[in-house]
Amino acid sequence: MDALLEESLALRARYDEEPSHSDHVAHLALQIFDGLQSWHKMGPRLRELLHGAALLHDIGWSQTPDGKGHNKWSARLIREHAWTHLNGDDRTHTGRIERVEVSVAKDAITLRVQPAGMWNAERAMFETKRDMLQIATGRALECVPME
Repeated sequence: MDALLEESLALRARYDEEPSHSDHVAHLALQIFDGLQSWHKMGPRLRELLHGAALLHDIGWSQTPDGKGHNKWSARLIREHAWTHLNGDDRTHTGRIERVEVSVAKDAITLRVQPAGMWNAERAMFETKRDMLQIATGRALECVPME
């Protein structure tokens, strides 16, 4: 196992009360990363960093009972951790998206998702967040269920 992944898992074990959610987020994030590989051309080290970030994205919930500002707490806990292998809103936690396939065209990116049941909340969250990837890629972004 990669040293960064080992350390990320150990930090998560200290703070994350719902590790199945972060495992799920990491799984989907890596599928998207891999699906966009031909476009972004980023190497395995950046994939490892994404994996670690996905595993740790919610550790701040341990510091705030109502979840308010948990993202800032997550960032703080990650920044303040004595890393030995690094150089210097509402979310659903239901795991309703089982798989993602990405296709990249000249003017659009399509995420085909395999939902497990109703995924209205996940779809709504996608709609509020997709602009970041659209801006970064200069392409329209859509999310559709697999057939």
